[in-house]
Amino acid sequence: MKRILAIIIKEMQVFFYSPLIYVLWALFFFFNSWAFVQILNVLNDPMGVVQIAPVEIFFGGTIFFWLLMITLTPLLTMRTISEEKRTGSLEQILTAPISEWEFLLGKFLAVNLVLGLFWLSALVYPCLISGQISFHWPAVGVAFVGVVLLNAVFSAVGIFASSLTANQVVSAFLSFVMVMILFTIGIFSRFVVGPGQKVLSYVSVLEQFQNSFSSGILDSRAVVYFVSLSLLFLTLAWLVLVGIRRRRWDTWISFVLILSILGGVNVISFMHWKEWDFSGQEFYHLSDRAKELLKGVNRDVEVFVCLSLDSRTRTWIEHMLREANKSNPKIKFEMIDPARDIVSVRHLFEEFKSDPVGTVLVRSGNRKKIITERDLIEMDYSPVMKGHPPRVAGFNGERALVSAILSVAKEGKEEIFFVSGHGETRIEDVAPGRGLSQLRDILASQGFLVQQDSLLKLAKKTSQLPSLLIFPGPKKALLKEEQDLIGKLLTKGVGVLLLLDPGVDPDLADWLAKGYGIKVGDDVVVDPTMSVMTPVNLVINFFALHPITKPFVGTTMLLFSGACSLDRVKEETTQGEEKREQAKKPQNSTKKDEGQVYKLIFSSPNSWAETDWHSRRFSYDKDKDVKGPVCVGVAWEGKGNRRMVVLGDSNFITNEIIKQLSNEDFLLAVLDWLRSREVKVELGPREIKTIRLSMPIRVVRLLSVFSVLGLPLVPLLVGAILVVFRRKRR
Repeated sequence: MKRILAIIIKEMQVFFYSPLIYVLWALFFFFNSWAFVQILNVLNDPMGVVQIAPVEIFFGGTIFFWLLMITLTPLLTMRTISEEKRTGSLEQILTAPISEWEFLLGKFLAVNLVLGLFWLSALVYPCLISGQISFHWPAVGVAFVGVVLLNAVFSAVGIFASSLTANQVVSAFLSFVMVMILFTIGIFSRFVVGPGQKVLSYVSVLEQFQNSFSSGILDSRAVVYFVSLSLLFLTLAWLVLVGIRRRRWDTWISFVLILSILGGVNVISFMHWKEWDFSGQEFYHLSDRAKELLKGVNRDVEVFVCLSLDSRTRTWIEHMLREANKSNPKIKFEMIDPARDIVSVRHLFEEFKSDPVGTVLVRSGNRKKIITERDLIEMDYSPVMKGHPPRVAGFNGERALVSAILSVAKEGKEEIFFVSGHGETRIEDVAPGRGLSQLRDILASQGFLVQQDSLLKLAKKTSQLPSLLIFPGPKKALLKEEQDLIGKLLTKGVGVLLLLDPGVDPDLADWLAKGYGIKVGDDVVVDPTMSVMTPVNLVINFFALHPITKPFVGTTMLLFSGACSLDRVKEETTQGEEKREQAKKPQNSTKKDEGQVYKLIFSSPNSWAETDWHSRRFSYDKDKDVKGPVCVGVAWEGKGNRRMVVLGDSNFITNEIIKQLSNEDFLLAVLDWLRSREVKVELGPREIKTIRLSMPIRVVRLLSVFSVLGLPLVPLLVGAILVVFRRKRR
């Protein structure tokens, strides 16, 4: 230990007596200052939306960081052994009572102490703005640990390169080439699919650093890999030194043994790992409640993540799925690059009957579930009103994942029952304008059992009731027995979806009005501005706030083809009239089935509900017609979790239109709500905070000048003072 300490002291003296170290330190400050100025300007931009922690940007998020990491270590390590070879002192050192490992460790630790001082001085940057931004210092600490380990890898590479030649320039070049290879492996991994991609991602220092340390995650695999890589290159340098000192067969046995141990440790680390989240955020791990729910899954579940490689959501989902797999090995997942793994994407498309790009696909046996990015991310569009871009308000990945896994892992198949007998559209019809065969295939790909028959056939069923009843465009009124049966099915938790059209049977409209407080208009909604080809082909982009419509507000549009208006019946009377009506009723009477009607979607303000729609001559009459926005979709919810949705158009689910705009996503959201999907997993969204500075421009300029010009001068002044001091001592 004393000999190692002596080498460290000697190397530190050589470093700090050389002007080169102070020049490198000044350049270190200069490049980091440029990165700091860019971050400062982005954070202080009132029109900007920054939702990445500054620590994550500074440590690994800019080109300046990697430029310094790649160039500093070759310049610092190029003389460590090359200089000893050039002067001939290496032979004397190796014949002295000191082992090769002591010699190498002394050099290695000295270089890393210098690099550690460099990066420790970089903590001045977060300190400069810590009064404006609340830094999570544990995340800073984890990022610093990552920098130390990354420096250890690159310095070990530099020492190995220095042991190969007596020329410092050649040593620096070899070190730079080897460091670049380690760095670019991560880039090449994006062009490889299958198992090769996993191997390249694991051996890539870029991927390992950005997926763990940079995000404030301490991953045992990354720590083991960086330490192993450092030991590997130090062992290679040891092999070179031993070849100079003595050539013995046992040296190669020792090398193979060390190599085998390092390989075995990494295999064990890859299979049995642990993560510690110091990020201060909650996007990288599952809650205890989620783990508890997933432990109860008894069936094999496969999750396919087809999100973009550049998506932060992909990284969060991957971390959560790792924990899910660790909590329950029956939950397996595969990360797919949708841009390059075309074979997997095509296979998933054929199996799920839907484009997998930008989605997370969940499968267990024949049951399937598709999670879109809209399900994972909660957007806030309120800044748009002030001229700012929208921001990501929350991350719903945990809830969406757990809900989907629990849904597909349930025993048996959920049934969706399409009602017939009242002139409804058929699910086996393949006609473009009226058939529902595409909808049938979509629901089947989601793992549902789909059938169509008379409603009265459900009257004798006491078990295995369908999850949903769908009326695709009934033309006739329901029988009294059917109306009563619907009430009973609602009580038993069966959701009901009514898809109507203009010209609804008066008896059917009367049943909805009296029984559920839903008024169906004898009209057609016309919009000369927000329409396609004809004014009755409505483009819907006005959504009220409701669990169904929340993911669609401000983001998407629907296409309705010939819709009637919908409203609440109670809006036709004043509060005084309602009280008088209630006074006339017996004391035990209640409101209409004790339910509440919620408006969901509307046409544009330029539209109207045309009452003289039979003539097909659309002209707004203020005395007869209802001025827009006109409601064309409502949800009814009663006690006991009874739910019904009524939409004023049945054509939007036909083969010709179901894939247009966001019709399919909206329909699936309606079905999820009717099946009470969101109450099964009571996991809230994770808030994504917006980071912004509020500094005066002059303060920003002052900090920029100080960091770019002032900080690099500090090491130069220190170096100049030491040079003058040493000359005076002589």
